[in-house]
Amino acid sequence: MKFENKGEHDKWISMMQTLEYFNQFTDNELEEILKIASPKKYQVGEYILAEGKASTSLFILIKGKALILQKNIDEEEQEIREIFPGECIGEVALLLNASRSASVKAISESYVFVIDEQQLDSFEPGMKAKMFRQIATVLARRLLSYDINQWRELAEDIKFPCGCRTTIEVGDIEFSYCDQHSLEKKQADAAKLERTGRSLTEKIEEAQKETRRVKSEADSEYFSLLEKYKLMERKLKSMTEIEAERDKLTKENERSMEKLRQVTIEFINYQKLHPLQKKVEQ
Repeated sequence: MKFENKGEHDKWISMMQTLEYFNQFTDNELEEILKIASPKKYQVGEYILAEGKASTSLFILIKGKALILQKNIDEEEQEIREIFPGECIGEVALLLNASRSASVKAISESYVFVIDEQQLDSFEPGMKAKMFRQIATVLARRLLSYDINQWRELAEDIKFPCGCRTTIEVGDIEFSYCDQHSLEKKQADAAKLERTGRSLTEKIEEAQKETRRVKSEADSEYFSLLEKYKLMERKLKSMTEIEAERDKLTKENERSMEKLRQVTIEFINYQKLHPLQKKVEQ
C-alpha cells in the first residue's frame, strides 16, 4: 500500500495497534501486513461479500461497522449479527476454498483489509502462524458464543411445514428438528465445520513445523557465526600479541642503535685524539 505522506502511514499503523486482531504482531510485522494488504473502502449499503460467490480472500474490518446476512429457505436475507473493527470475515471460504456462506454489508462507511491466499502464503512462517492463530481464535470465540438455551427456545418455537417432527435429547435439553429439511442442513454444517477445523489444524501444524525448521536453521547459523567470531577473536588476540612483541623488539632495536651510535661517536673522537697523543710523545 502506498501512502501520500508519513502521517497517513502512521495513522494506519496506530489504527491497527488498537485492534485486538493485531495485538500479537510486532511493529515490523504490522508494517509487512500494511505493505501486502489491499485496503478497500465501502460505503453504507455496499456489499463487502456476497453469499454464494467464490473467493479465497480474508477480510479484516479495520474501521466502520458491517452486518452479516444469510438467505433463508425463501431466499430472503436475514440479519445474523453485526461485526466490528478487528473482526475477520471470509475465513471459512479461505480455509475450505469454498463459496461464501453468507453476505456482509457495510452499515457505515467501512475500511477493510483484503488478504488473498497467495499473499497469506507469502508471509514468513512465524508471521503466517500468527495469522492462522488469530483465525483459530475467531472461530473458537464464535463457537463459544452460541448459547445452547437459544437453540432450545428456537427448537420449541419452530414450526415444520412438512409435519414430520423428531425430538432428540442432548443431556437435559430436547431438540426438535425436521428430518426432511433441517437435519441434512445441520449435518452438512457440522461436516463443513469439522473440515474447517481439520484444515485449520493442518495449516497451523504446517506453520509451526516451518517455524521450528527456520528456528533450527537460525540456531545453527548463529552457532556457526559464534564459532567464527571466537576464531576471529583468537586471531585478533594473537595479532595484538604479535604487535606488542614487535613494538618491544622495535624499542630494543632503537636502544641498541642508540648505543651503537654513541660508541661510534666515542671511537671517532678517540681516533681524532690519538694522533695528537703520538705527536706529543715524539
